[in-house]
Amino acid sequence: MVWFKRHIALVILIISLFETHAQTYDSFQAYLSSFDISCHLPKGKGVKVLRKDSTNFLKHQFGLSLKKEKVEIRFEFVEEPKEHDYYIPNFQNARRLVNYARNSDESVMSMFYLGTKELAFSNADWGSQGFFVPKMEFSEANHCQMISLYKEGIGHMFIYMLFNDPNNPYLENSLNFFSYK
Repeated sequence: MVWFKRHIALVILIISLFETHAQTYDSFQAYLSSFDISCHLPKGKGVKVLRKDSTNFLKHQFGLSLKKEKVEIRFEFVEEPKEHDYYIPNFQNARRLVNYARNSDESVMSMFYLGTKELAFSNADWGSQGFFVPKMEFSEANHCQMISLYKEGIGHMFIYMLFNDPNNPYLENSLNFFSYK
C-alpha cells in the first residue's frame, strides 16, 4: 500500500511539473502579448523556460533553453519611457553590447543595422543584429547573437541567443523569432 501511494504521488508530481512548464511558457507568451509582441518559437518537448538570471548580471524577464537546438534565448524588454520626449535605441543597443561582450584581445564584436525587409517582417521602426563573445558573468556560451528591435511608442526588445556552435543552422532564421504585432 505504501508503495502504491508513493507511485501515485510521483505521478502527480510529474504531471504537475509538465503543467507548470506549460503555464510558465504561457505566461511568457502572455507577457509578450501585453506589449504587442509575438513569439514564433516552438512550444513543446525540449523547450525549457528559464526564469530571471540568478547572477542578476542581465535583467532579462524570461529565458528559454532549447535543448535540441543547443541554444539558450534570453529576452529583455524595456518599455519606452513616458516621461521623455525621445528614446535613442542606438545608445541602448550600444550599452548592452559593451556591457555583455568580453573585453579580451581575442574577442570579436560585430553589429549591423537591419534593412527595410527585416524591419517590415518584425514590424519594428529600428533594429540591429550583433555578434560577440559574451563575458563569463553573462554566460558560459562561446557566442552570443543579440537582436535588438525597437517600436516607437511601445519599447525596445533585446533577444540574446547564446550558443557554442557558430554553424548552428537553427540561428539562420533567428530574425523571425520575435516581432511586434
